[in-house]
Amino acid sequence: AQAIRAGDHQCIVAGGMESMTNAPYYLPQARAGQRLGHGTLVDGMIQDGLWDVYNDFHMGMTAELVADKYEVGREAQDAYAAESHRRAVAAIAAGAFAA
Repeated sequence: AQAIRAGDHQCIVAGGMESMTNAPYYLPQARAGQRLGHGTLVDGMIQDGLWDVYNDFHMGMTAELVADKYEVGREAQDAYAAESHRRAVAAIAAGAFAA
């Protein structure tokens, strides 16, 4: 929207999808059989979507760590989110994203 508004482009096509709701559970080593014992299900959404393999923690921790590092409290985060939402509603009402 910004590139169109700035006159850099007349039309931009973007695509994507979200399918975390359809993320499968994995049963590692199931093809070879479980032998004695039991198989453990692994949540594919966590393992492949929400786990930071470089730092070995859940992505949800990133927000907590950044907030702590820059001393941004919950009230400031909530105020920012509310203001962002207010601006988005105002922009939509003003026709900023009209086709």
